[in-house]
Amino acid sequence: MRAYANIANEMPEAGYTPQEIAHIQQEVKYYENARREVKLASGESHFYQGNRYLLNVMYRKGSPAVIIRNNKTMDIYVRPDSDTAERERVLTTWYRRRLKEEIAP
Repeated sequence: MRAYANIANEMPEAGYTPQEIAHIQQEVKYYENARREVKLASGESHFYQGNRYLLNVMYRKGSPAVIIRNNKTMDIYVRPDSDTAERERVLTTWYRRRLKEEIAP
């Protein structure tokens, strides 16, 4: 994707046909969407208070939650139909609540 970004505005000058440009743009969109969907997936590393935790996405009905267990795993509980944006919202909300607890007078 980085290579595409470097040449995106100069593709006709680089010798690409309009059909090739359209195909490449389609491929770039596909991989950008795929990368976005992988975000907040099980196995990712997340940090909290200077410690690294492996994210474990758990699907269940009910309220979303984040739980740290074994000092190495961060479980995020979300509904089965949740998308990346929802998982990100749950995790961001949890981080903000922890921060407010830490800085409360």
